[in-house]
Amino acid sequence: MLDALTGLVHHGARFYGRLPDGGPVSLSFSVQPLAVIFSLQAGADHWQGMIVSESHGRPAGSMDGVANPWIQWKAAALWLLVEGCMVRYDTRVSGARIEFETDGQVQMVWNFAPDAPTVALPPHASPEVRLYSDKMPPPVDLIALRLGLSSFERLLDPLMARITSIRRHIALELGLVVPGVRFRDDRLLPADGYAIDLHALEVARAELRRDHVLAIAPEDRLAKLHGEKTTDPTYGMPGLWIEISQKEAAEALGCMIFDEISVIATQLTEAVRVHAHELLGMQEVKALFDALAKSHPVVAESLPLSVAELHQVLQRLVRERVSIRDMVTILETLTREAPDTRDIETLTERVRVALQKVICKEHTNNEGAINVITVDPSIENMLLQGREIGPEGAPFVIDPMAGQSVLQAIGCEVQKLQERGLQSILLTSPELRPAAVKLVARSFPKMVVLSWNEIPPRVNINPIGMVSAG
Repeated sequence: MLDALTGLVHHGARFYGRLPDGGPVSLSFSVQPLAVIFSLQAGADHWQGMIVSESHGRPAGSMDGVANPWIQWKAAALWLLVEGCMVRYDTRVSGARIEFETDGQVQMVWNFAPDAPTVALPPHASPEVRLYSDKMPPPVDLIALRLGLSSFERLLDPLMARITSIRRHIALELGLVVPGVRFRDDRLLPADGYAIDLHALEVARAELRRDHVLAIAPEDRLAKLHGEKTTDPTYGMPGLWIEISQKEAAEALGCMIFDEISVIATQLTEAVRVHAHELLGMQEVKALFDALAKSHPVVAESLPLSVAELHQVLQRLVRERVSIRDMVTILETLTREAPDTRDIETLTERVRVALQKVICKEHTNNEGAINVITVDPSIENMLLQGREIGPEGAPFVIDPMAGQSVLQAIGCEVQKLQERGLQSILLTSPELRPAAVKLVARSFPKMVVLSWNEIPPRVNINPIGMVSAG
């Protein structure tokens, strides 16, 4: 419990509510080495006590002026969602009340009626109170950032501030409202380490260097600097931890420089991008749909699909990093196409065609062209035959040896593009695109697969490679 409180209490936060009779009540915390000291003010009554670490005794508290009364903190879950920070408080929650007990008698009630509470927090925070019944387990954190003890102590405040910009950036890029990030200190991590969890499963981890910055550049440039060799945790590029005094020299060599906060923020942003479709649940889709219904009621009312079907389409789009901000176009397209088919894969492909300008904007260079890898007609015919054999919506059927040969040919082209610093974009026929996505998903997860139907009229195609059998 002590660990759970530390993240938000670090700001000296104070929470306000009202008693059932309308009287004001406030609750504040301060962190001590082995306990969290709390202070409860209700009118003229002042309660003060401590919540001790579970390793040093059971959570309990004492009340001023009374001999040995214990305030028992019942195990339940009150969650406060702060901008970029999810923190759990283990207290007794009953409906919309927190009850403080002594000797089995309720002595104080903190009422969370919808219009009662206000919360005073740092200027960058925007809290929301969520209550869960004590008969339910707390929900799994969608996103959590675990920090080693040293990292937690010195980086928590700037990271909380940075999370706001990350969430805003993802919302603008993908049209996805990113949930709050829960911060936790983790004694099992190296003191300067961190780990990123999604749905309570670790997806990334790395270790920082205190009072150093990360320089990223080709190895021949890094060889001119002094530091500790490493690999960029986000993109796998060569890196070097250098002292801050070498920063200007590294910049003069053309190195990209990242401080500790930027290293974590970059990897967290990329993790959210890669797993964005996993963060887009049915509840989030329903919220997007309800928001659209208020501004475009006719569009929302005309949609013939269920929330579950809409969820599958949006997930497929986000999985390939297609923005879903233009929900009006997406829903209008689905309304128009749904009478012909309810196959999710087919509907998704037709929505992509409607979003062609949005999709291609991300990949068009300054000359208004897209550099692409094309597919030899013989290989495309072979893959199309495999797609026809497989059932609708299922992975296509292809001989393993032939599939491996195609992947090797794709790998050769990808390597050529990487050497030139170019993005890997595969251009196929509309019929082949879904199958091609499945084929390259594991070996080349960052490859973009486009179809001819997704290229706007004024965008030029520049073939710079071909996947061929020879």
